[in-house]
Amino acid sequence: AWEAGPPPRKTLFPWIVRLEQPVTAEVLARAQALAAPQTGTTVDAARLHRGPTRTLYHVLLALCLLTGLVVVLLATALSAAESEEDVHTLHTVGAAPALIRAQRAARAGYLAFLGCALAVPAGLIPAVGLLKETNIGLSFVLPWRDLLIVLFGLPALAAGIAWCAGPVIAPNLPKVAKK
Repeated sequence: AWEAGPPPRKTLFPWIVRLEQPVTAEVLARAQALAAPQTGTTVDAARLHRGPTRTLYHVLLALCLLTGLVVVLLATALSAAESEEDVHTLHTVGAAPALIRAQRAARAGYLAFLGCALAVPAGLIPAVGLLKETNIGLSFVLPWRDLLIVLFGLPALAAGIAWCAGPVIAPNLPKVAKK
């Protein structure tokens, strides 16, 4: 079924046609054939799904993830410096180095998950509002794959880096002889 008509408000695009199903090559060819005789008419079925918009989106997502990772690792390093006495106490009573690494990795993962869980709604709420105010009546679709990458991938990456870099960001502790 075709839904065609002028958009609800003034816009740069005089007419919008939206299909209820995905656009096939045959439907796209038919639309291009219908649009060809009309001057100033174009058919663009992939305006929001391919091309420079999608590439820019992925670049921005990667930059945001990198920024979040740097912030989380800096916070983890600062908290490691603040908890130096606690780590020294654990080391003195004979805690395994893996326990100290696991504690640091858990802290990094928790910080990253908490930051992502707060940042995702803070970014989605304005996005929904801005989309409602645009001139094109598009429906909002959640990018579930990207949300899962942000909510679980970034904390896992931060925890993994904190685990591997444990000796680098750990305070210099004296060796304690076991009796």
